[in-house]
Amino acid sequence: MIDRLLLPLVVGLLPCFAAAQGPVSDRYESALRRNFWNDGINIAGIRQDSVSLSRALVSASAGAGDFRAAWEPEKWWNAGAEAASVRHMEGFSMKGEFTYGQTEAFGACGSMLMTPGYYPLDVIEFTPGRKTFQHYSYSGGLSIDIAPAWRIGGRMDFASRNAAKRKDLRYSAYRLDMSVMPAVQYHSEDFSAGAVFIYSRNSETVNAEQIGSAKANPSAFFDEGGMYGNYEVWTGSGTHLSEAGVSGLPFMENLGGVSLQLQKGRLYSDLSYVTGKLVVGEKQTIWYRSPSAKLEGRAAYRFAGAGADRSVRMHASWKSQDVDRSVLGKETTGGITLVKEYGSNRIQRRNVFDLDAAFESLGRNWDFCATAWWNMDDAVMSPMYPYIFGRRVMRYGVRGGVLRRFSGLSLWLAPGVEAGDVKESEALADASVTVSAKPYKLDKNDYYYICNEFASAFRATLLAGCRVELLSGLYAGLRAGLIKASGTEHMGGGMRWNAAIQLGYDF
Repeated sequence: MIDRLLLPLVVGLLPCFAAAQGPVSDRYESALRRNFWNDGINIAGIRQDSVSLSRALVSASAGAGDFRAAWEPEKWWNAGAEAASVRHMEGFSMKGEFTYGQTEAFGACGSMLMTPGYYPLDVIEFTPGRKTFQHYSYSGGLSIDIAPAWRIGGRMDFASRNAAKRKDLRYSAYRLDMSVMPAVQYHSEDFSAGAVFIYSRNSETVNAEQIGSAKANPSAFFDEGGMYGNYEVWTGSGTHLSEAGVSGLPFMENLGGVSLQLQKGRLYSDLSYVTGKLVVGEKQTIWYRSPSAKLEGRAAYRFAGAGADRSVRMHASWKSQDVDRSVLGKETTGGITLVKEYGSNRIQRRNVFDLDAAFESLGRNWDFCATAWWNMDDAVMSPMYPYIFGRRVMRYGVRGGVLRRFSGLSLWLAPGVEAGDVKESEALADASVTVSAKPYKLDKNDYYYICNEFASAFRATLLAGCRVELLSGLYAGLRAGLIKASGTEHMGGGMRWNAAIQLGYDF
């Protein structure tokens, strides 16, 4: 029997999508899409469906090209494995996933963090070299019937990532992400409601070093927002990479919130609210604090009818982040020197908006999918009074997908287009105030212009692939992606490609 294929789209990340991922063809993903509760985070809702399936997969991929984000490599290859399963028993259900991957990146520099853009702050180096990335993650959850109309559940997600740069400025980076989400669900006939408590914690530390001596030590840039910040030798106090009494450059964020879900018949919706606080530094030396709040909602509807499973999905989110820079000093009492915090200044306010809508039609021989998305990252920075700088990055795009099944063979194609816009502004909070210098704006190696071009360039993407059934449940897959952009004066080219091979087993 030929498996169904779903064309999931990574909304807001289409440039990376074309370079790294693509439609996934297996029964496991198709089974998850049958149940709207799997779109959210309430693990108790997995018992809204009854199909038990498992998947094991190994893959290898590679890519190259000039059209890339400033932190992406010139070329790369990746190998990985994953396993996933959802099982429904009498009275309870279980779901679990495990992934591992290793990536070798060549000609890589830019952000030293493993999640560029997630934090409102960044640290950047400028020497292209080889980087190695490793990723381990698992997710597990359980849903239990405790009464005829009530279920409880619990889910835990954990991910560990590390990176190593092998050329000065060489460094290692480590990131941990953990989330714990206890859940409850009430269900009666075609109505169900649920709630989840969310606790999440992430941390990332960058440890930089230089081997041997050099006539000129490598430089680094600490971005306080909008590419305004401190550019100096990496051991300088403004980069925070080599600070006495602090181990590396540490980021740590704690988040907590709630999520509510409702389903009536074929209509599903959920709403989540999460607040967090990021600190940069450790112990007494806290350079920055960043409180945040995020509101996120989903809605989905499945149409009635025979012959094809048709549905629409919508998703929207808003995230607000502020950045407060601490005013620190050192005081010596009784021969002991301590770091004292005198206060703080708000230097950045950031709002990120995401919106997307998708239509799917999954039939016996044909599948269709269409998605439209929009994203805006709006930030206001004041690194030095009375200067006020604004930076708004807007991106939007559409993508379609079509799959045709034959006996033992599936072929798919997914074209798309994307565009963007970058607007910046400058003002004075008080025109009567005079200062001796203006905040530094990054212009090293055209980094600033490359970032703007990548965000605003018009691009067309094309993903294609096939899947061949080998034995009962065993399959092989091929996929390839190509992206062509225009208006890339500073990048050196507007093309990027990737290809991948997979060997999987559904059971």
